[in-house]
Amino acid sequence: MFETAQNKLELSDDRDHLVDMQQFDDNYYEVKASFNELLHPVFDSPRSRCNKPPSSISQQGNSLLNGSSHIGLPTIVYQHLI
Repeated sequence: MFETAQNKLELSDDRDHLVDMQQFDDNYYEVKASFNELLHPVFDSPRSRCNKPPSSISQQGNSLLNGSSHIGLPTIVYQHLI
């Protein structure tokens, strides 16, 4: 019964949905990229940032934008306070 109703609906729809599909795809990938940034944040330690020349920092940023899958994480220093 659902398939019959779906087929009738599709046959009666004469709009071109290519623009809608492209807009949906664009929005989907934008949201997906935002969630990936939130789920996998990139942290750069202040010390390593100071030791690098400005050109290497911008190159690192460009490699992240180009989809590099290898990201160096800062070392976590544990200090036990008594």
